[in-house]
Amino acid sequence: MRLEIGSFRVTDVRSGTATALRDGVLSLDRAALAGHLLEDARLSRAGIEIARPGESTRIIHVLDAVEPRVKVAGGPDYPGLRGWPELVGGGCTHRLDGVAVLSTCDVPGATDSQGLKEAIVDLADPGALYTPFGRTVNVVLELAVREGLPVPGA
Repeated sequence: MRLEIGSFRVTDVRSGTATALRDGVLSLDRAALAGHLLEDARLSRAGIEIARPGESTRIIHVLDAVEPRVKVAGGPDYPGLRGWPELVGGGCTHRLDGVAVLSTCDVPGATDSQGLKEAIVDLADPGALYTPFGRTVNVVLELAVREGLPVPGA
């Protein structure tokens, strides 16, 4: 089993009418992406923002951060979640280098240290020095959960 990773360098992310990568610039159809996210009935709102290194920006309520990747050959992206459980480590995966997707949400009812964990990301010094996301162009998903949704650990 052999894993091949194709890296595609992203130098900037911009709003566009279609989602595409050209000459290092990732164009995002933010309305289409938000619409796709809202297919999840647990969400009441989804917004997409772009945050770049060096901007005087602080991103709060960060719940997750991922490098965009897709499995193009050799099995599902997330075995056991998006497909049957199977061995991983083979096939071909494509990744976008220089960009991260940060999901944010102020989850109602998650108030103690045993509930959901969240983080803060600064894109300007001095805080930017303490996170790898201070050096990436970030696609920030601003999510809101629908009212009455139970919160694990709350």
